[in-house]
Amino acid sequence: MPRALYRFVRGFVSSDPSHVIVTKEKSWPSQRQVSDYLLCSQCEARFNEKGERWVLKNCYRGHSSFGLRNILKEATPLMQGAELAVYAAAHIPSISVPDLAYFASSVIWRAAVHDWKYGHHELERPFLGERYEEELRLFLLDKEPFPTNAVVWVSVSDLGQEELVRTIVFPYGGKSEGYHLYQFAIPGLRFHFFLGNSIPPLMRRMCAFHSPEHLIYLTNKVDAAIFSDFGKLLATSKPTTKLITVS
Repeated sequence: MPRALYRFVRGFVSSDPSHVIVTKEKSWPSQRQVSDYLLCSQCEARFNEKGERWVLKNCYRGHSSFGLRNILKEATPLMQGAELAVYAAAHIPSISVPDLAYFASSVIWRAAVHDWKYGHHELERPFLGERYEEELRLFLLDKEPFPTNAVVWVSVSDLGQEELVRTIVFPYGGKSEGYHLYQFAIPGLRFHFFLGNSIPPLMRRMCAFHSPEHLIYLTNKVDAAIFSDFGKLLATSKPTTKLITVS
């Protein structure tokens, strides 16, 4: 995940530079971030220019700074219910769908092609298979278009500042029903990333990139889903003595 996201999360909580790491096995406070040498400086710059910069500028950054949601709130939704509004980003010039798709692809690809660690704890890697790893790699290098069998959903939190979940969720998921599904979240935004020939037509229709309208969702359920996922982790995660002491 981009380094700036750690600064956002730390700033939300307090002046304490530590953040809490939660895995299936244990939970502990740390000042480290997940980092390693993977890309050359040219590729890092490419990832920043083509996705990270726009997404980090427009995700939730604290107080009233939430660019993407502010843009959606000023637009007219295609449809709206009590808990969900659907927007056509194709008709909202200030939303960069290519940047959102590129950012999501870069996060999933980087997570899949390298062993990432928090100290001595190794994070679970998404398994995409050689075919889809290569398709994403070529897309990220501008050598191929966004893969035909890739689908990305972009959901934006509609909760108020006090309720909004201010955290980072690293990619997780797996393969079922014949296709891959991995999810991750950054402050205010949740991404679902599908890969495979067997993705159902309705799920393909909801894609931010491939749908003619470039659909994006504003919902108060983004944060509930994150809480649910954290609940599953916390059911097995044991807090370290240091975390208990800090808490």
